[in-house]
Amino acid sequence: MWNGPFLLLSELLLIASTKKTDQKWIFSLDFHASVTSDLNTLFRARKVKLVRRVISFHNRHFRRVFRFADPSPGVNSKNWRRFTERNVTWFQMFHSLMFARMDGFLVSYPTSFMRLYLALGKPILVVNPIRYEHPFTNRHEEWSQLDEQLKIKIHEGAITFIANNRADADYSSHFLEVEVPVAPSICDYVGFQWDQQNDFRLTYAHYTTIAMELEKTSSSHWRGLRTVLGKSFSWKKLLAIEELFYVPYAPSTMMLFEAATAGLPVAIPTLDFINELRTRHPGVFSQLTFNQMTQTLPPHGKRWVATNYEDWRPYSEWWYSRSDFTNTELMPNVRLVGSFEQLMEEPSVPSRVGLENYRRTVELRNKHVRAQALLTYEPFLKNL
Repeated sequence: MWNGPFLLLSELLLIASTKKTDQKWIFSLDFHASVTSDLNTLFRARKVKLVRRVISFHNRHFRRVFRFADPSPGVNSKNWRRFTERNVTWFQMFHSLMFARMDGFLVSYPTSFMRLYLALGKPILVVNPIRYEHPFTNRHEEWSQLDEQLKIKIHEGAITFIANNRADADYSSHFLEVEVPVAPSICDYVGFQWDQQNDFRLTYAHYTTIAMELEKTSSSHWRGLRTVLGKSFSWKKLLAIEELFYVPYAPSTMMLFEAATAGLPVAIPTLDFINELRTRHPGVFSQLTFNQMTQTLPPHGKRWVATNYEDWRPYSEWWYSRSDFTNTELMPNVRLVGSFEQLMEEPSVPSRVGLENYRRTVELRNKHVRAQALLTYEPFLKNL
């Protein structure tokens, strides 16, 4: 169903409704839905209402109706990579009555959307889940302009810049010359916990055919996730399996945050095993930076260990060592394996530590991550 009438009605209702004296309102326009959906749940505990618009197909993962990309006057799914000052003006004019009622703004993907709100003089929270410079990676002058603008606005206190993972925190810190705090995503919107109902051991290896290779090597003891659960699998079905073998294409993904919070046992290759797999499957660890994805090195001023994909060993070590799944406190559900043989022979984490102890560890981890996230966001929320 087309989203336009629904969004117009909801905006009119917001303009006309009564805001509680102790409630704050934040607006977000985003290309992806996961991060803002996660923060919507988290901020509710602080009496903060998040008004969300998503200009991509990701709505289909979080809505039962109105699942298309949200229409957005001025800046939308067609021009988000190259919007102009005129587009920003039209965007602000269209939403002027609603924006007058907002206490602040949230930006996630892409970071450049912070430009939509700078002129409005209200606090802006940037939560960075992916290389912050996108879509300017190969538009070097625009990348440098973004850096200078962020440095100034962060220094002035107009922007609070936070990453949801260590890799992006360290990456953006290097360019912005400021310490970027980390607030890991919780993703308890999944709504279920791991409850094994079968002995399925499944492989998720995006952009590769590793699932087929492992199925053959393991005599079908390990099978492809989508082969068994289908292309549009539900979390309820996934959380009934014994263990997931996840082959990473990036250092941080929302799926791994979701799995950690839900307590799904996961096995992930060590860096040496990743490098072995890459000889047969180039898609492994293939999206560490947009420079790597486009096979275009940045100019020398922006070329360093984390962007020089041609010098693979130090480049991959930098990203792997900062990947979410290498942090056992953040993801106690994960075991690292150095070969298919180790994957097949060694027990999953709950089998190794005992089911009751495992469930307790996941529960404590979730409480800690939620508390850490709220503590990191608290200065911004107090400033609303």
